[in-house]
Amino acid sequence: MSAPQQNSEPRQPQSGAQRRGRSRPGRGRGRGAAPGSGAGLLQAAVARPAADTLVANSSGVSRAQEFSTTSGLAAGYESNRRFADTQLSPRVKQSVPWEFMSEIQAQTIDVAMTGKDLLGQAKTGTGKTVAFLLPILEKLLKNPPKKGTVGALILSPTRELALQIAKECEPFIKGTSLSICTLIGGTNIDRDVRNLDAGCSIVVGTPGRVKDHLANMDMKSRIQNLQAFVLDEADRLLDMGFSHEVRAIISHFPQRSAVPRQCMLFSATMPKAVLDIKNMVLLPDHAHVSTIDPGEINAHMHVEQHYLTAPLDQHFPILLHLIKTDIAKHGEASKVMAFYPTARGAELASDLLRGLDEKNAFGPKIKIYEQHSRLSMSARVKSSDGFRATKGGVMATSDVSGRGMDFPNVTLVIQMGPPAAGEDYVHRLGRTARAGTDGYGILVLAPFDKGFLSVKGMKEMPLKPHPQERDILNAAGELRSIVDSAMDSAVETSVKTKSYAATLGLYATGNKFSKLSPVEVVNMANDYVFNTLRYPGNVPPPIKKQAAGKMGLSKMSNLNLVVSLPGEQPGGGRGGGRGGARGGARGGARTGATARAAA
Repeated sequence: MSAPQQNSEPRQPQSGAQRRGRSRPGRGRGRGAAPGSGAGLLQAAVARPAADTLVANSSGVSRAQEFSTTSGLAAGYESNRRFADTQLSPRVKQSVPWEFMSEIQAQTIDVAMTGKDLLGQAKTGTGKTVAFLLPILEKLLKNPPKKGTVGALILSPTRELALQIAKECEPFIKGTSLSICTLIGGTNIDRDVRNLDAGCSIVVGTPGRVKDHLANMDMKSRIQNLQAFVLDEADRLLDMGFSHEVRAIISHFPQRSAVPRQCMLFSATMPKAVLDIKNMVLLPDHAHVSTIDPGEINAHMHVEQHYLTAPLDQHFPILLHLIKTDIAKHGEASKVMAFYPTARGAELASDLLRGLDEKNAFGPKIKIYEQHSRLSMSARVKSSDGFRATKGGVMATSDVSGRGMDFPNVTLVIQMGPPAAGEDYVHRLGRTARAGTDGYGILVLAPFDKGFLSVKGMKEMPLKPHPQERDILNAAGELRSIVDSAMDSAVETSVKTKSYAATLGLYATGNKFSKLSPVEVVNMANDYVFNTLRYPGNVPPPIKKQAAGKMGLSKMSNLNLVVSLPGEQPGGGRGGGRGGARGGARGGARTGATARAAA
């Protein structure tokens, strides 16, 4: 992994509070925004210059630097066809910094330019965003939407993917009358309205927020001349339970007989739910293009993958050993994602990893990234942009990174504890070995979590016991002391408390395959917080009686039950916190003792 630039002044150890202060220096290497971060899309739409011409590509190198690293060709998916050979207009061609198209672009762009509805099968990271953006831009440049109206609507399953799409569009519309904005959850809805009033030719949104605007705002009047509609990652979008929202959104569209509209649907797979929506969205004579080899649909079946079984108190030393091993194998190109079942688990792991880096536990200095729902949206954008752009680093994450986010060249996926279901295991594993590259996956389980190996979909996976499990456990044992030292110095007591609460909630009500009784859940969590997290004293962290009741643990005598948590304001959430994520639009923090801490 590439070491960060060293300052002339020696680095001083930082407290956890300093590391969590978003605006304070030294927040942890790798957290800053990558050049051209998409965070600004949350604040306002792209400004509208007067000229209706695209900026010419006078310098291939500098022009290309304005683009996301995933918006062009994906390794392994290139075609021999040039953008110059398409039906795109000269001014749009000038905005494209690449000579050759990817396969999905080569098959899609000219078909979409005819105005036909289109069904596209392509995986994330193959250039499909550009494949549907350029035809949309051609359409809107020929018939620009009036101010305050929306010409194109793109639905994405996640906020991160919506921001990624909008960011990729920005350079193409630079210097035109077109503008783009995002409508996503976790942001101020009144700001959305102001942006729409100012002008949003193209809206990229998540289904829930777009549905809210259509139901409660004046969004319906804004889409009465909608010219283009795109469902991106449709299989994931429907798999995440957005079918009702998608249907509700479509019901607000004007009749196509009165207002012509082009619709495009992109999906890697075609389950029944996607086919049902396809029949609702696309005209019968729609075009169908696919760049997915039938053998690639089950690519996760060909990724090398093993599992380890070890007590919880060995999991962090194992994590350190696995990262060190990957660094030894890949050097500066080592790029690791460590998945945790809860947001609080990912939060604690990121603090610990930064503490280990301060102690030079990895050898070379490494970049640490953090991704979970407890971060503010701007912090999540900065982190994902940074990890996407970096050559090497480690990201501690919850399942917000498990689907749809394209991080190139991930060499290792470590799943620290079982995911919620077999399909989540597949999506996490899918962050590595993308676009024809090699990858590796390791699942680390506690003995009581081995039931996960028998859940639906897992028995068919080529997941085998690690042949070197004993050697790994022995090596991890030698790392226990430095892990304990970093746990003491780098992880705040409040973070340990929240991780403890999330662990209780996970195993009391969210984990269906551990088969732990309520007594065993509490004993396990107490042992974890004292022996692994090294919580001070001999009384476990406080848990609200109300939360314990929801978990079915209110009668457990070895819980430290309280009416309200220290520092909590009566009648409201605690607010504030990591990058502003624990207040604001979410109305304060949700207790970690819910059925399953939010990913």
